[in-house]
Amino acid sequence: MKRPTMLLDRVLLNAGLQVNVAVERDIVEIRRRFEHEGMSFLTITLPILCDALDQGLAAGRFTRPSGFKPWCKRGNLPALLAGFFKRVFNEDTSLADAPCIDAIRAIRQVTRLFKKVELPCSRARVAAGYRRYIENDESLAKPVSLPASIRRVAGYLWTDLDVLAERIYCSPGIFGTGATAERCRFNERHHVRAWPERAESYFPLAFHSSHREDDIDAFNSIDVHPPERELPVRVVQVPKTLKGPRTISVEPSYMMLMQQSVAKPLMDYLESDQFGMYSIRFADQAVNRELARDGSVSGSLSTIDLSDASDLVSQDLVARLFEGPAPPFLAMIEACRSTRAKLPDGSVRTLNKFASMGSALCFPIEAMVFYTIALSALVDLSGKPLSKRLLRSLSARVAVYGDDIVTPTETAPTVMEYLEACG
Repeated sequence: MKRPTMLLDRVLLNAGLQVNVAVERDIVEIRRRFEHEGMSFLTITLPILCDALDQGLAAGRFTRPSGFKPWCKRGNLPALLAGFFKRVFNEDTSLADAPCIDAIRAIRQVTRLFKKVELPCSRARVAAGYRRYIENDESLAKPVSLPASIRRVAGYLWTDLDVLAERIYCSPGIFGTGATAERCRFNERHHVRAWPERAESYFPLAFHSSHREDDIDAFNSIDVHPPERELPVRVVQVPKTLKGPRTISVEPSYMMLMQQSVAKPLMDYLESDQFGMYSIRFADQAVNRELARDGSVSGSLSTIDLSDASDLVSQDLVARLFEGPAPPFLAMIEACRSTRAKLPDGSVRTLNKFASMGSALCFPIEAMVFYTIALSALVDLSGKPLSKRLLRSLSARVAVYGDDIVTPTETAPTVMEYLEACG
């Protein structure tokens, strides 16, 4: 990408023609700042201007972010893209009576064009990502004090998981297409070479490591690992934005096999009539997307965005949530949970989090945790005695897709308070 500003020039020129705005000064300013600040201006700084636009549209008044000069001494609209901003906001920064939709679209297109371009992050940001991974895990060392109301709701929600665990016992696992901690080639991962000793009670070798129960040669070739010899997950980073990469873990192949044997039937159950709550989704994000859109229009719904969500669900929190209603299910997911992580510097640490992103159980378990907490907040706000009927009624007001939570705006502060109380 020799001259990324050339593409931005074309987008700006087209937008200017559509809205009838002169953009020559904007092109010069973008080129100047790109020369001085590099790609970080296009990928990190410019999107900040779009965030300010979104906040101004929601609040009815624009607040100019730092790093952008005003278009005049007495005005507070930004000089960059001023022609477009003047079609959306008045000179006193209040929202215009009839803001120009094409101008809004143009600002968003220009400012977000390079936000998620796939380029390597700086060394400093890579190092910061690994430090954050460690700091998040260290913050989970303290035991969680689970509020009584959350324990009661969990007791109602998850008692049937023990029946599910019995069915999963013989459920065959599948290997994913991703990397493995052992760095197996794609065809190598389908031959099980090792198995954790602690998992045998829940994932017997006879059911999970071969297609035949009498495959003696295959079983004899498997190295059964005691806990101290289990492979740690390999902590790596994948692209997210230039603001920072996404830190994930690469699981050992045998852990992948066991986790996948639980994840598929678990997610099917949570979306089924048998569970009957219809609030947790895995296959389709469309419902949450439409609810978020409706909330933006009406203000009646709020989306709660969690930072580092999967890295902040502690093993202790998961244990306290499921130990009462479903101890066999808890023992099963703990049996296929990796307990240690190996960092790029070669150091190995014991994990306090339940699972890093990269585990097949990370997404469903965090969704169950967040759903339980959010529903508990709504139950307490209702002031009504806890019952299955009440949970079904309130469940219709919550939508969870992984760490994407949508809830009525008036309940959002309490839901956030409960989430923070759980770490």
